[in-house]
Amino acid sequence: MKKLKKLASVLAVAGTIGITALFLFYPVRDIWRELSRRTISLDQPKEATDATAASADISEVIAAGSAISELPAATIAGLDEEIVSSRDVTLKLEAGELACEIDLWREEGEAFGYFFLPSLAAQEDCQISVLEWVTNGYMAIDGKPLKAGDVLRDISWDIAYPMQLYNKEDELVVEFSVFFCYTEHTPTLFLETESGNLDFIHENKDNEEKGRAQIVTAAGEMVYQGDLEQMSGRGNSTWGLHKKSYEFTLESSTDLFGFGADKSWNLLADGYDDTHFRNLLVFAMGEKAGLAYTPQGTLVSLYCNGEYQGIYTLCEKIKVGSERIDIRDMEAEVLSLYREEEIEKMKTTQARTSADGKRKWMETDYQPEDISGGYVIEREVPERFESEVLCGFRTDQGDCYSIASPRYASLEQVEYIAGLMQELQDAAAADDGINPQTGRHYTDYIDMDSFVRKYLVEEITKNYDGGVTSSFFYKPADSQSTKLFAGPLWDYDVAFGNCDLDEFNSDPTGITMLYDHIAATDLYRDLYLKEDFQAAVKQCYQAVFRPILEEMLNVQIEEWDKTYGKSVDLCQIRWRSMHNRYRHYDNHEDNVRYLKYFIEQRMEFLDEVWIHGEVYHRVSFYVDGLLWKRIHIKDGELPGPAPVPRHTGSLLLNFTADRLGGTDYNEYRPVYQDMDYYAQWREPAD
Repeated sequence: MKKLKKLASVLAVAGTIGITALFLFYPVRDIWRELSRRTISLDQPKEATDATAASADISEVIAAGSAISELPAATIAGLDEEIVSSRDVTLKLEAGELACEIDLWREEGEAFGYFFLPSLAAQEDCQISVLEWVTNGYMAIDGKPLKAGDVLRDISWDIAYPMQLYNKEDELVVEFSVFFCYTEHTPTLFLETESGNLDFIHENKDNEEKGRAQIVTAAGEMVYQGDLEQMSGRGNSTWGLHKKSYEFTLESSTDLFGFGADKSWNLLADGYDDTHFRNLLVFAMGEKAGLAYTPQGTLVSLYCNGEYQGIYTLCEKIKVGSERIDIRDMEAEVLSLYREEEIEKMKTTQARTSADGKRKWMETDYQPEDISGGYVIEREVPERFESEVLCGFRTDQGDCYSIASPRYASLEQVEYIAGLMQELQDAAAADDGINPQTGRHYTDYIDMDSFVRKYLVEEITKNYDGGVTSSFFYKPADSQSTKLFAGPLWDYDVAFGNCDLDEFNSDPTGITMLYDHIAATDLYRDLYLKEDFQAAVKQCYQAVFRPILEEMLNVQIEEWDKTYGKSVDLCQIRWRSMHNRYRHYDNHEDNVRYLKYFIEQRMEFLDEVWIHGEVYHRVSFYVDGLLWKRIHIKDGELPGPAPVPRHTGSLLLNFTADRLGGTDYNEYRPVYQDMDYYAQWREPAD
């Protein structure tokens, strides 16, 4: 027994010594690795060999636009090109508290690869080193072999280096040119998911994944470093794009860049807007115009699991909260009574829809005494109302609304807010603005100032979605206000002429009354036709919005272009192959020129109508019963030749003033009123 005890004691001592030695070894090993790291200078690159793409400056690649595919392809040797993908070569970037990995990005067969680095990469205290090439081989840049741990210095930015990748048998795998480039003046988000990729999130925008986050300013100051409670997708039509929008929740409330502390944030891809300016321009317009709870945001560089995702708009979410929409939070009261898994179960077992389909609600045990507010509602298109909305309502006019807060509204709550919106729409639809059932004027239902300013934002920008979707309203509790408010502002990537689904949006002339869209609401048209509302619109445009537009056109866009122009250029290289149905220009410069052109032309037209009192008439052309084209003609002027629609297998006879015929369209008759014309066809002879 004593021998056993002695043996155990000896083993215990040996184990202690072994563990101690192990812990001592690892720091020594780390120190040795650090001391043995080589520093490799990448000063001005040599001329590229015949095997690599011709030497180039990044500006040449930007100028090439879509013609980049015509440049020389990379040389492939030994292995299949597909082996060399975006994540095969990785750099490590360290600066202060930040340590992150950044992958090489290169499209298959393209002449160039890119290390898209964050703004802080050019700083003296930022160390960039080689992490790995997954084949356990090695790479060479500008003829200099590199191995894991080598620190890169004296990098010549935005100039192509010849690069070769070898496998562990010293066989050349692929040779191409590579750029080291960095975004300018943009904060950076480094997000990592537990799975190490975005596959699960991309399967369904409602899929959530946990992870880690590092968020730094453009100068590299750490703003947040910690866990991600969740990351998921977001968006409707934009979710179908390759470059997707996301939302994420931090472990703790954090004030990101002076926007107020919160846990939940949005990352907008701006997939339809190649300038990346439209959302931020409208947010700035709303804030300067005094629209309450306008979201704040900034452009950021986004990396997910080491892969550069491009430029995104980081902004506040539309939600109730002290730093967001500061009204009573009835949703929080429900959430305090149920666990998360109970709520998820209730969505499928206790969600209800009325027999006529006009009301959607959730049955819960929570019945507040005061159901007057707060509410946040969003207008929706009928298809999404029927298939996606959990709680909401449809008015007699056919307008559909989802209830964004409280998301788990009871039938009593749905009936309350639906009844209020219905009374408003009935009052607005009446010629005298008085609801025939209640006797109340439409101004008794709305905060006039917020509705005027929200309408002006939508009308000035000619937002294609204005009054259709992403159009929010909120109602505080009666103790705060008995009226509905318009706002907050949201979703302006298809504003300022950036939409080709019809030609109304691209035309900088015309007063739309938010009524040109096929799924538009009557509400704003009915309000605009009221003399007092229209007078308030004209006065507010001249006093408030006109100076904002002037500053936007002559100062703000120029400043943002100088600040973010290079970052947007790099983003466009990253997403060069992405389908964007509104992409007309290959470069950022021309996209910005068009944005400024549209604002300037729009402002000139609105000045004529709302300041100088010019009268324009709408001449509308219908094809097969649907509005096809609309032109705006100054009172007393000629309309010009009729547009010619396409109609397979038929011959256009003329446009007439009646669906079944009547007076022909005549380009030589002055226009004195709004006029509608209908296409008449002759079917081909057999």
